Amino acid sequence: MKEDSERALEKSRNAQYDAQKQAEDHRKAKEQAEADKRGAERYSQKQEAQAKKDREAVLAATSAKEDAERNARKALEAFDEAQRKWKQGVQPATSPSESQVDALRKSRQFREGAFHVGVAGLTGTGKSSLINALMGVVTGTPEAVPTGNQHTKSVGRYIDARRNYPHIWYDVPGAGTLTAPSWNYFHDQGLFVFDAVMVVWDNRFTDVDIAVLENCVRLRIPAFIIRTKSDVHISNIEERMKDVVEADPTLTNKDRKSRFTVIPFSARAEYISETRQGVELSLHNANLPPMKVYLVSNKTITKIVQGDKNMRNVRVIDEFDLLNDIWALRRATSNRGGSIPRMHNIRANTTPVI
Repeated sequence: MKEDSERALEKSRNAQYDAQKQAEDHRKAKEQAEADKRGAERYSQKQEAQAKKDREAVLAATSAKEDAERNARKALEAFDEAQRKWKQGVQPATSPSESQVDALRKSRQFREGAFHVGVAGLTGTGKSSLINALMGVVTGTPEAVPTGNQHTKSVGRYIDARRNYPHIWYDVPGAGTLTAPSWNYFHDQGLFVFDAVMVVWDNRFTDVDIAVLENCVRLRIPAFIIRTKSDVHISNIEERMKDVVEADPTLTNKDRKSRFTVIPFSARAEYISETRQGVELSLHNANLPPMKVYLVSNKTITKIVQGDKNMRNVRVIDEFDLLNDIWALRRATSNRGGSIPRMHNIRANTTPVI
């Protein structure tokens, strides 16, 4: 009996030990499971955080790329626009400082009370010849402003030698040359210092001319739009009209003779109409106010300024208007007292061909 009791007690203790051991193993397993769960949760959170960072980095990189591409497009568009303007001769709007104006007036020897006129435009438009005509000087004579192959490389200064005419004419290098590129022509040539600016053109009224006028309007500088060589242009139109009449097989000799009689007047009317309409459209497209365009022949201006009495066979368009408007502007801006004689009183004594 005693042995049986001891075996039962031993068995009970073993069972109790096994139960405790199982409980301890269960507890440890549970703790390990919870620890593994927490570890998995931390890992998952870490992975989610990293994934979020990765997404944010991708979004940031995408946004940065888009910003960079957008800025690159803007820069390219700005470059293309600047290049387009450079090719067309259109200048950026720049405003001179007061010190720049004073320094340039000093270097160009401005005189108190004088009327300083800058004559600008593309090369080959007859600017130098126009200055000669306005001073009553025949081109090619020793006292004349150099023209042609002696083209202007720097701003030339020419004092009107006639009494009571306080004009100083400035021959500005033609735009589009190596010495006067179209880009920023107005500012680089210092057109902002003049009392008035003449925009001279011949065959084409260009974006360079428009840019000069835009700056004149912006800085409130009086400007004259002048188309030179009008006699040559009208003559070319006459020749074209004559060729058309000659080539028309339906016309009789009498009809041709009748047509030839009116061609000079038709050519003149066509030239005036097309020129004025073209300039008006160009000004409108550039959002500039309407401006008068003066159609002139330098030879005719020379005759008028020299006081030539034989003007009956001279075909005048806007030469008298140009001369009188220049003088009127001079009087309006003058600070001098006293009377100033009318410049072209010979008009009343002549009957120009119109």
